[in-house]
Amino acid sequence: MGVGSNGKINTVDKNKIMGTFYISRPSLAYVHVPRTGMAMKKIISDWLKPNFNVSDTDPWMIDHPHLGMIKEHYPYAKTMSVVRNPWQRVYSLYRKVSTEGYWLDWNNQTLLDLKPINEWVADYCNPEIEFNFPRWFTRFTNQIDFIHVNDEHVDFVCKAENLEQDFKKIKEYLKCNIPLPDISEYDHWEFKNYFNDQSIKLIAKLHERDIDAFKYSLRIST
Repeated sequence: MGVGSNGKINTVDKNKIMGTFYISRPSLAYVHVPRTGMAMKKIISDWLKPNFNVSDTDPWMIDHPHLGMIKEHYPYAKTMSVVRNPWQRVYSLYRKVSTEGYWLDWNNQTLLDLKPINEWVADYCNPEIEFNFPRWFTRFTNQIDFIHVNDEHVDFVCKAENLEQDFKKIKEYLKCNIPLPDISEYDHWEFKNYFNDQSIKLIAKLHERDIDAFKYSLRIST
């Protein structure tokens, strides 16, 4: 996806869109939580697809379906997901907006309208300011809402910050001992270089349920 000189999005590269996938043997479905990192995308392209028959092209798979939606298609499959600290998720969204123009067209904006990062975070966390997403979820949707639906939980939850270690349980389930690709290049705490304390506090309040559910913590100056 590119952005023209007028700040408008030019085209959408569907190869960059990431959604759910399904492996039939052994049965495994992926609940993709948006903005949880490129490391899992690398595992899918460089490890899962070369070694398993992966289905990921059905139109319904692209729209980040939550666990309940996936269970409608694969009711007996084991499920997995990746979660990430909420501050880096929000930073990742801002970076995608500022480099690719993602989200802007949905809100009648261009890159020329994009505010500096901490001002943008203040707007993002303010329920009185409109932020449109043409999806089933909104900015107020927490990661837990993707993976805990109708009293059912995803079977295998991995943290992006500890993905290589956490993915061992997936490898055991799939009975595949082939080494994963190198995913050490990904920085999951990059937001610390850009967010001020107020942004960190606002995001912590917005995604309090995720912080509690996945035991994330972060010290800030007082």
